[in-house]
Parts: sequence; C-alpha cells; structure tokens
Amino acid sequence: MTTTTPRRDRPRIAVATVVNREHEALLGQVDGLAMSTWPPDVHVVLSVSDRELTRNRLPIRSDRWETRVPRLKLPGGTPGWEGDALLRAMDTAADSGAEVLVFMAVDSIPTPGLLQAYAEHARDVDGARPSVVEAEVVGLAPPGPLGYPVSSELEGWAATDDGADDDPCPVPASFALLARHWGQLRDSWRRLAQDGATPVLPADAATAAAGSSSQLRGATVYRQHPAATTARYLHGRGDRLIDEGDGTQSVSA
Repeated sequence: MTTTTPRRDRPRIAVATVVNREHEALLGQVDGLAMSTWPPDVHVVLSVSDRELTRNRLPIRSDRWETRVPRLKLPGGTPGWEGDALLRAMDTAADSGAEVLVFMAVDSIPTPGLLQAYAEHARDVDGARPSVVEAEVVGLAPPGPLGYPVSSELEGWAATDDGADDDPCPVPASFALLARHWGQLRDSWRRLAQDGATPVLPADAATAAAGSSSQLRGATVYRQHPAATTARYLHGRGDRLIDEGDGTQSVSA
C-alpha cells in the first residue's frame, strides 16, 4: 500500500508546463497530477496566446495545489518560441517558493510516483552546480473516445510502433532540478539557444554549466500521442473538446 508523506515533511514542488491550445493534452496531464502520491504544491501553466486558458475557461484547477496561469503573447510566425516559453514558465515556478522544480511538456502525463521520485532524488543532491534528472519517456497510442484512463495503469497504452519520429521534440518531456540551481541552468540554456539550430536538451545545459545530468531509474513519464494535442476545450459549446485535427467533436468534459 502506498503511503503519502505529509507536505510538511517533503520538499515544496512546482510543476511548470507550456500550453498553446493543446487542451486535451493539458487535461490529461492535470488528471495525472491528481493521481500523484506527492501532488505538486504549485502548477504553473503558461498560456501562450491561448484565449480559453487565459480566460480561465479550462477545468484545470484543483483544491490540492495552487494553479498559476502567466501569459505570453506569441507574435505570429515566431521561430523557436518553445524554448523561450519553457524558460518563462520555469521562472514563474522558481518564484513560487518551491524547492524542487519540474518541467513537464503539455503532452506528458506523470506516473503516480514520478513527482515523489523527482523530489526524493533532488533532496539528496549536494553541491553548488546544477544537477538535472530526467525520467524514462514512454510514448502512448492514440487516446480512446474518453481520453486516457489515468486513474489506472497506462502501461497497456504504450505505443507498439517501433518507428521513431525523425523530428526532434521542441521541448523535453520532463526534467527536474533544485530551485536553487535554476539560475545557473537558465543562463546556460540561453547561451546554448542563441544559434537556434536545434532544441536545447536539459543534459546539455547542465553540462555547459559544469553540472551533471542523469536518468532516474524506475521513473516514467508518458508522452501522449499527437492526436491528443489537436482538441481544444471550448466553454459554452456544451463544454466539449473540439478536435481541430478533423473538425469533429471528441471528448465530453
């Protein structure tokens, strides 16, 4: 049986994500956070030119954590905006008073023990240089008519297609570090991102800051199928998710 450590006896955790109209994916992530053995203390959801999110029309808030929705207006055709948005979201998380910062791409769903594993690992980190830890990433098959069943094991939804996507993801699925190391990692990240040639990886930013990176054994984050990012939640239309991929309504909220 899993026991939950009281919040007073564990580090304060802030999760940051970036949203640009990927509403179904965000709702899946929030459901996953709600199942966490150690739920976040703060969930930072950066709204990138997302009207429904900015106007508080998405059911993403919880009485188990504080939700912050900072805004970033995205000029049309801005290249490489994903990295800048990641840094902005993490800056807000760092300003929340959290001890452990976790970035999670909007299409990522944490396993129930992921945040606890991140926080316990970070608590054991010594030294002044940034130490970044990442979880194993498992891709998911397309969601069902009711989305992903995050209240049960998602192992059965793992994608069986061995074909790798040749296009690199603009942001990592998930990574964590101590908040006191964020300033160094951020500066390193920005230096690496200046040429804009390829997305910056957390491990590269940590190494460039004379820090370290590692993968957390036994910790998994699920990455939703691209089909989950095409549906938007439109308040006032029967509170349904509208699939912009094929123009049809998908999941009831």
